Amino acid sequence: MNKTPSRDRVRHSLLAAGLAAALTASLAACGSSSSSPAAAGGGDCQKSSGKVTLTYWSWVPGMDKVVALWNSSHPDVQVSLENVPSGDKGTYQKLSNAVKAGSTPDLSTMEYDHLPEYRLQGGLRDVAGCGVASHQGDFQDWTWRQVSFGENAAYAIPQDTGPMALYYRTDLFAKYGIAVPQTWADFEAAAKQVHQADPSVYLSNGATGGAWFASMAWQHGASWFSLDKDAWKASVNDKATQETAEYWQRLRSEGLLSNAIDFSDQFNQGLNEDKLLTWAAPVWAVPLVKTDAPKTAGKWGVAPLPQWNAGEAANGNWGGSSTAVFKNSKHPYEAAQFALWLSTDPQALALEITNGGLYPAAKAGAALPELQQPDPFYGDQKVYDVFAKASGEVNTGFQWGPVMTNTYGALGDAVNASVNGTGSLSAGLDAAQRKTVDAMKQQGLKVQQ
Repeated sequence: MNKTPSRDRVRHSLLAAGLAAALTASLAACGSSSSSPAAAGGGDCQKSSGKVTLTYWSWVPGMDKVVALWNSSHPDVQVSLENVPSGDKGTYQKLSNAVKAGSTPDLSTMEYDHLPEYRLQGGLRDVAGCGVASHQGDFQDWTWRQVSFGENAAYAIPQDTGPMALYYRTDLFAKYGIAVPQTWADFEAAAKQVHQADPSVYLSNGATGGAWFASMAWQHGASWFSLDKDAWKASVNDKATQETAEYWQRLRSEGLLSNAIDFSDQFNQGLNEDKLLTWAAPVWAVPLVKTDAPKTAGKWGVAPLPQWNAGEAANGNWGGSSTAVFKNSKHPYEAAQFALWLSTDPQALALEITNGGLYPAAKAGAALPELQQPDPFYGDQKVYDVFAKASGEVNTGFQWGPVMTNTYGALGDAVNASVNGTGSLSAGLDAAQRKTVDAMKQQGLKVQQ
């Protein structure tokens, strides 16, 4: 599932010199392939001799400019970019075929929830010993867990993230006399107040997609998968996820949620014509609201995601990606260094934000000057300040599983049944758990019961 829509992204300018110095200092520790010593402890991850060419697959817009920047300053390690289509039937199908054929690129963009699948296939390279392990602290803690699986390993380098927040109409909140909800109980009360005042208006559309629902369960402390040595455990219907499902199902059953599906014409119309007052969405939605609701410029604000209990500070994530190095790479050290550079070099990050709309996984990325500017569309609010805080609050215990295509498919069925009134989210979770376990067993995986 490609959770980041392929749309034009908000434009940003290059970084200021102050941040450049800070990030360059961080990058200096990992060095370049033309000057760094061989990776300590990486017996088969030595610096290659002579000139090197790396193959890199990505669907992120504008990566050609980033690659050109690298190539201009690394004459001995050149990167050849192949633009590939996003999604399960695009990049991931092509990568799966390449893994089977032993013809993978050296590196590829890969979303966090797909990493377990390719690790299971034996396609990924652990590059922790390629001068990477010492950079764990440079990234948001939860992102490193996604690429390490809780081990002393690094099967990819975190690149960008999708922490969640609440986008809301400041003018309509004032019109209906509601305050920004601090808790989900506040949110439910506000949903009732708004819909009672005008039955054609809704506070939210709630759960209309599996990835969105996953981010909500993630915030509540769900723990869907764990790996103990060679045995997987699946808990797609754990207590936190069931409570999340019961909450959104209750609002749906009481008629408090719009049935508009995220990103649909009906959804965009609701945003643009004062019929939808909020959207719990990730950081990459900042430019999407501008595109989809142009009539509402200056009327939006961004607030922290409501909490399950007052005073808490927990968050989930929707989307985000890493740069994975493949096992077949003949130059894993250079590939790992390029992947680190993509996520830490100040000029590279500037281009990735400017052209690709990525929100950096690197902690220092939050200091980007253009991520701190007031945004007129959002009432001159510095909206990225909200996401900088949210990114550090994402639950680190959440881990994706090895058969996410199956899991997402079952979750999608549950969400669709809930929206259509033909079933409940809770019942759908039990089905998703069964289908996930069955799929893991069919893959020959050892599954803890």
